[in-house]
Parts: sequence; C-alpha cells; structure tokens
Amino acid sequence: WTRPDLLSVDGELNIDIANPNIDKVIFDNVQQPQTSKQWKINVKPETTARDHNLQVMFTLDGKQYTSEITVSMQAKIDPPTPSKQENLSELIKTTDLGNIINNNDNTIFSAVNQKNHNVIDDFSQIEITKKDNHSATLTAKKDSKSYAGSVDITYNVVSATIVDLKIDVTATSSTATVVKDYLGQIDDSNIINPVNTFYYASSESIITMVKPTPSSVITGVVYGCDDKWNKTSQSSNIDPTNGIKLDGSQLATTNGKYVVELSDNLGHTENVYLQINENKKDIKEYWNTNNGKQFEIWAKANGHDNIRGYSASQLNNLFADSKNWQQLASDSQFAIAVADWFKTNGKLTATEPLTTEQVVEQLKTQIPSDIKIDKVNTNNYDTNRIAFVLNQSDFKPNDKVNITVKYNNATADSFTLQIKDSKTPDNKKNGDSKLWIIGVVVGVLAGLGLAYLFFKRFVFDKYFLPKIKVKGHKKFVEKVRKRENEAQNNNKGGDE
Repeated sequence: WTRPDLLSVDGELNIDIANPNIDKVIFDNVQQPQTSKQWKINVKPETTARDHNLQVMFTLDGKQYTSEITVSMQAKIDPPTPSKQENLSELIKTTDLGNIINNNDNTIFSAVNQKNHNVIDDFSQIEITKKDNHSATLTAKKDSKSYAGSVDITYNVVSATIVDLKIDVTATSSTATVVKDYLGQIDDSNIINPVNTFYYASSESIITMVKPTPSSVITGVVYGCDDKWNKTSQSSNIDPTNGIKLDGSQLATTNGKYVVELSDNLGHTENVYLQINENKKDIKEYWNTNNGKQFEIWAKANGHDNIRGYSASQLNNLFADSKNWQQLASDSQFAIAVADWFKTNGKLTATEPLTTEQVVEQLKTQIPSDIKIDKVNTNNYDTNRIAFVLNQSDFKPNDKVNITVKYNNATADSFTLQIKDSKTPDNKKNGDSKLWIIGVVVGVLAGLGLAYLFFKRFVFDKYFLPKIKVKGHKKFVEKVRKRENEAQNNNKGGDE
C-alpha cells in the first residue's frame, strides 16, 4: 500500500475482512452482507478506471470508530462490442403460448421464453402493447440495442388453480335416486349471480367429505335450511371417517334442505347445498336455464369453450372476469320489444274479409330486422323466433285485431291494430287534394301577375311607352297646327 487509506490495484481484487469487533462494512455506499463476522467483497475492473470507497465500522473499548479506505482500480476493460439487433419475429418462433394464469407482462415474458428456449436475454428492451386476455404484441423499444421489430403472440388467460372441496352422497336404499355435482343459482335474477353446487337424494343418505389427497385435513358442518336456503340455528359436525346420516327431517330443515360448509387446512372453503326429498328439486340445473344458455354463448364468443365442464368455483371466477359483459336479451325482453314496435309501426289493410293466416302474413312482412333494447345486448335476436297469436279466425275491413307477440315461448301483453279498409276514400286525402289544386291556381295567378309587373316595368315602360308618347305628341301637334291654319283662313275670308 502506498498509504494507509489508499489501496491501488490493476486487476480483479478480492477483499476478505474478518474481525469480531467490526459492526458493519460499507462498500460504495452499500452495506455488505456478512457471515459470522466475515465479509467478502469482489472488485472487478470496469470500462473506465475508478475509485471505490470502503468503510469499516468497528467498536473498541466501548467506542465506535470508522476506518475509510479508497480502493483505486487502475485497470479497465474494453467496452463490449455492440451486439447486432435481432428481429423479434425471427427469435420468437412459437407465438401460441397456450394457457397462462394472467396477462401481466412478467407472466407473458416468462411464457415466451418457456415456449422458445429462453431466446430473450433482456426483456427490459421490449414493451407489450395491444394486450387483452387472448393476444398481445411484443415490440422492441426505440432505444433497444439487441432487438428490432415486433411479433404478435396469442394465449388464453385461465384462472389460477382451483381447489374444490366436495362431498359424497350415498343413499341407504338401493332404489333411491342420487344426483351429484348439480350446478344451479339460488338467486337467478342476474345471469352472473353466483353458481352453487347442489346434491339431491330421494331418500335417507350418508354424507361424507371427499379428500383431494389421503393426507388432506377437511372439516365439515351441516346446517338445516329454510325454504329460501337460509341456514337455521341447528347444525351438526360431519365425522371425518364415517360422515353423517340424514333423511331430510333433521336440523330443523324445510323440505329436506341443507347446506354443508367445508374447509381445509390450507384455508380453502366451500358451501355445498343438499336436498333430501322424495321427488323435489328446488333449483333448476344451470345449463337448462336461460341464464346458463346465455352465459355459455357469451363465454364462447370470448374464447372460453366447454364451460359446461367447469365447476362452480371456476364459473364464478369467470363471472368476476366478465364485469363489463352486457347481458344478452331474454326471450321475454324480445317479445315485449317487438310488440312495442308493432304498436307504433304496425299496419293492417284489406278490401275484403281476411283469414287468420292472411293477417299473420301481413304482420310477418313487417317484422323489424333489428331490435334495440336499452343496456342489453341484442346480438341474439332472431326474426325466425317471432310468432303472432290472434283472438279470432275471420276478420273484416275496419275490424280491430287483438294481437299477442311470441318470441320462442315468451309472450308479451296483447295489443290491437285496426284493419284499414283500402276501398274507403280518405277524406283527409281528398281535402288535401282540393287544397293542393287551389294552391296551384293561386300560385299560377300570382306568377302571371308578377310576370306582368316585370314586363310593364322593364320592357313596356322602357321601350314601348316612350314611342307611344312620341307618336301621340306628334299627332297632338299636327292637330293643333291644323286648327290654327283653319282659324287663320277663316279670318282672311272675313276681311275680304
């Protein structure tokens, strides 16, 4: 060392420090990690010579001290040769990433490298644009030294792993009917209200808890439910080994309704609904309801196929992803909307009696090709599903027809349209015609009068009237002179 506070080196340096009195070591303003009061610091040459700062803080005789040393790295290395830019579309050959748990940038970057053998070394030079749940574009940043261009990728965002806790229902009678893993909605007022799992049995059954693995620890409590599937005050724990036997009468239940609350040692919970009743199923199977059918249409349109195989938890997670989804119009909504349209725009005409079929045919020709319903998606509108029901079989001109619109099996309130007799003259129309004729006559006369005024002022008065005045003046002068001559002649005769 040239001096105590300076250490000059010309190559890679390892600094080892070991002393029980040292409290901490700071190198270039970063506190260094230690193991049993031992510190190891590696100093390598950089592209330019550089001074590093080393501080050692220690305690002696109860007093704290700091020793500061400058580590002068005299050596330097040549800067790396700039790498050639590579086009992303040539590097990333596999663009379909398959299923990913979310569309965060880090998730996408990780999937890209997994599918393409870690071809990207530095994702900080790449940005992701045009991103949704199915595709994105990877584009090299403008200042990227390693990459150029862009590449489109596809994927499918699926929910993270699901843990569904289940029960098993075994009837004590061999002739009993048991329905398992039956999906339905307790509250079906909205398509995306939660879907629940139901089990049904027609007679006494033993309910046991299904363990995902033999070592799983699951606890379960069964509650009686009232008619609205609300828990009653009575409950019973489910034996982990033998389960519990229920016949539809215990725990203050109504119509054999129960809810089983399950939980495991990992914090997962699940509610399963059970009904033990000879014939009754109080909840419709979800896929047979209008809500289920419409949600399936939406899911397929958004890249989620085969959702009929989803569990209740998976469906509810998908509901959470569809917050901005606009509910498809129901059959009843279409029926009402079409009926309202006909009330305003529908017309029936006849010159002779009509049959029901003839009236319906007139109505069919007027069915609107498109229907709009406020805040509802009407993409599922189909004119072929519209039918008309009439109140009688024969109709005469001027009769009022009572009409009911049906859309599939849904009906709207009936309304009436009057059949207009096309032979009957339209008095209003005749009156309008007379007024039109009078208007034309008045207009013609006014036009002629105006033409006369223009002719008199700009033609007659300018060209003809002066000439007429001149001619009249000459005749007047000649007449005056003639009279004067005659008077003079008479005077001469008298003098003689």
